[in-house]
Amino acid sequence: MKSQRVCHIVSLSVALSISLLAGVSHAQIGSASNSDVEGFFGTTSDAFQAAETFTPSWPSVGFGFYPTSGPSVPALYPSFPNPQISIPSSINFIPSGHQILSTPFTDGITSAGYSIIGGVNGAGTLTEDAFVDIALPGAVGMFLNQPPPATGYAYHQASFAAVFPLGAGGTLGSSPAPRPFNVFGNVLPGGYAQFGAEINYWYVQAIPGTTIVGSTQLLGTLVYDFQIGSVSGPFSQIVNFNPTTLQGASGAGFLIITGNAFVAGDPMSITVQSVPEPSTVALLGMGLAGLGVFGYRRRAQR
Repeated sequence: MKSQRVCHIVSLSVALSISLLAGVSHAQIGSASNSDVEGFFGTTSDAFQAAETFTPSWPSVGFGFYPTSGPSVPALYPSFPNPQISIPSSINFIPSGHQILSTPFTDGITSAGYSIIGGVNGAGTLTEDAFVDIALPGAVGMFLNQPPPATGYAYHQASFAAVFPLGAGGTLGSSPAPRPFNVFGNVLPGGYAQFGAEINYWYVQAIPGTTIVGSTQLLGTLVYDFQIGSVSGPFSQIVNFNPTTLQGASGAGFLIITGNAFVAGDPMSITVQSVPEPSTVALLGMGLAGLGVFGYRRRAQR
């Protein structure tokens, strides 16, 4: 009987952890209707440029440090980063995510790659519950590696957009919880390294399923900014967005997230990885601890 009770407790603990992590209950923000992402890469050592689906070259990008909007690369769609309900998706990254890590950008010396995912957290009632995560937890993340033979600066940028339908209740405003990144690498003497991201939240008043569109409102922007160039050698820093408040939206329509993330430098290596949320780590720990207790009890009863 005791072993059965322990088994039920463990099962309940694991099931609770899984259900809380899954976040399948969406109140006002629905699952994304469409999304698009594009990766760009460039070096000045050999005037090399590459992108995932864009074929034309673009004007040479100036030397960093770059503004938080990133290097000047082709627009993901006309008017980007302004909102657009119908996104001509070339690379969808919601909900399964997208990675270019298996075939990174490279000119033969410098290399770069990224991973990205988006979706809705929890009940989906706050503006911040919709998210775009630049680096998948557990993945390599976004990276740029430029060894000493490369004499010119290099940059790597991912631009993105995602559309989420809103119910008649809209969303509530919030002061978003931290979504930090671990930024680390190595700067060689005379070089610099930079990471930046800009994530814009928009509300477009509309009736989902129709073409009737009303006003457009910017609900807020999350800005990440990290740069190092005064010293050389290894570096590692936790970087969070600048403090902000995301406004709510009243009524049916669409919540649209647009923006970009980039890494740049010369010569250096830089990697950006998501920092797991404390609640996620704690819940996983609960499940693993429960399984450990169950295994111990089974061994003790033998």
